[in-house]
Amino acid sequence: MAAIYAVVFIVLLLGFTLRRPIPVLAALTPLILGTLWTLGLMHLLGIDLNLANTIFMPLIVGGGC
Repeated sequence: MAAIYAVVFIVLLLGFTLRRPIPVLAALTPLILGTLWTLGLMHLLGIDLNLANTIFMPLIVGGGC
């Protein structure tokens, strides 16, 4: 749930700051690709999404912004 809140907050913050959808999507592209890449590698390496991963996911999301 914390990861969802972090993503929503970042999207809202970018929306208020940049005011147009194209720059917001351009700013979110590395974040989305990095998250997908991380989750894909976790699946390939057999790493489960557990409590520790869930705690650090918002930090990764925030770092991508």
